[in-house]
Amino acid sequence: MKHFNRKFNAAGGAYGFTLIEILVVITIIAVMTAAVVFGLSSKNPRRNLEEEAQRFTAKVALASEEAAFQGELLGIVFYRHEYQLMRWVELDIGTQQDATAADNTPQASGHWEKAGQNTFYKSVILPNDIELSLTVNDLPISLEESAQEDAEKKIEPVVLLLPSSEMTPFTLTFSAQDNPAIQVSVQGNELGELSMPGSDEKLP
Repeated sequence: MKHFNRKFNAAGGAYGFTLIEILVVITIIAVMTAAVVFGLSSKNPRRNLEEEAQRFTAKVALASEEAAFQGELLGIVFYRHEYQLMRWVELDIGTQQDATAADNTPQASGHWEKAGQNTFYKSVILPNDIELSLTVNDLPISLEESAQEDAEKKIEPVVLLLPSSEMTPFTLTFSAQDNPAIQVSVQGNELGELSMPGSDEKLP
């Protein structure tokens, strides 16, 4: 006959688990669940690429709506592991009159700047194991490693989001750095429509 060690109270009834014991068990289960989820995610690089592509698509779709609603010109600057939304700022009349070079050649009537201080417009830095490649109008674009390397250069977005809801046609490819064959692409056409060919993800 088997015997079990159990605690009994003065009335002869058995004690249940204490609150601390229950919390310890819940904590262990939570840690194990998080470890399993993280392990599955890290072992599925395509899923990671799709999540980043989906985030990019949602951001561009919202930015395109913002450009149309505000009647302004937005652009996107790309690097190998990063992308940044930009806004075209027109110079006022007084500034425009002074916007000439030393040889009296007229200069541009505005400039590009980071599109606001809102968190939405902040530069998006991708995980180190994800790399970007870009084609615009079917032409490959050489991307700098990061914004720091491009700090001394004049920033010119290669993809424009117009107030008319149109955009520069592009294909942005997210690749696993240790296995470039694993890729997820986002395409934008001149009508401002976004798609992810070969993906089951629903676009905004």
